[in-house]
Amino acid sequence: MNTLYFLAILLTLCLCATGSPGPGEEPITCKTSGTVLEGTAAEVTCDFHKDLNKTRNSFYVYRRTSGEAEIIVICEWNNADPKCRFVDDCVLKTASAEGKVTFQLPSAQQKHSGKYTCKTLPADQAFAANCDLTVKKHDETGLNPVSCHTSSPVSLGEDSSLFCMFSKNIGITGVTLEKYFPETGDTEEIVRCDKEESCFVPKEGYQVDQKTHSYLRVSLPGITADKAGIYFCISTAIKEAKGTCTIEIAPGEKSKKVSVLKQILTPLYAILACFLLLLILGIAALFQRSSCFLSRCYLDKGNGDSQESLMHDEKKLYV
Repeated sequence: MNTLYFLAILLTLCLCATGSPGPGEEPITCKTSGTVLEGTAAEVTCDFHKDLNKTRNSFYVYRRTSGEAEIIVICEWNNADPKCRFVDDCVLKTASAEGKVTFQLPSAQQKHSGKYTCKTLPADQAFAANCDLTVKKHDETGLNPVSCHTSSPVSLGEDSSLFCMFSKNIGITGVTLEKYFPETGDTEEIVRCDKEESCFVPKEGYQVDQKTHSYLRVSLPGITADKAGIYFCISTAIKEAKGTCTIEIAPGEKSKKVSVLKQILTPLYAILACFLLLLILGIAALFQRSSCFLSRCYLDKGNGDSQESLMHDEKKLYV
């Protein structure tokens, strides 16, 4: 009975150990537009990797500059949509049932630069992630009259953007975005905008979001591996200079698949280990029981032999 009781407790512990993954196994991720020009739109995306409408977790976003952290968004989930209160000049852009929420600053200013943090409530179950946003003035292109910026590295399937900044007015000139292939030295035209500000995108997978007199923003929705590489921002008015930036694919894509596989296999390994342990203990219990049975048989046989010996002695006495 004691052995069966011990096995039941052990089985319960095994089932508890192989339960659902804890919230720390899928950490929150935070992503911004990276570097943007003052007066243009910027975004902050919090991905909580779970349906907050079911978990009923509230969350907030705060920004830290040089001083104290300032809360800019406080949200609670209700009917599959977050109900948010905004402290800063931001608005809710998109929200998915999987817990991915994007906020937008329609006209980013330098005061919006800083470290952003996505965090869940309550505090005793809090998990957080940080990301940076930089807002530059129009005259902050440095010594190079043309500059290129991007948020990199980026994971496969996520959205990314390219930002071309120009020190001269490109509204009266043309501008192109090209991809460079260092193996051959060739370039491929991705975007071409004429001086009337109409843009042509010959390559699929790219979209022109904004174009001003000194700024061009091109989005890459659902980025694929072929989008990685070196890009040039070129203006016909500034032929002697070009802005260069590189899009890199995050190295975590392979490890992410391995992590998912590990999450599947780890409980299976734990269950198998528990099964083997229970099997060993069961065999040991059976062996112990059979040993006791054999011992009793031996004792019973010994008692029988003693009784036969006594009867034989009694017969001798009567004779």
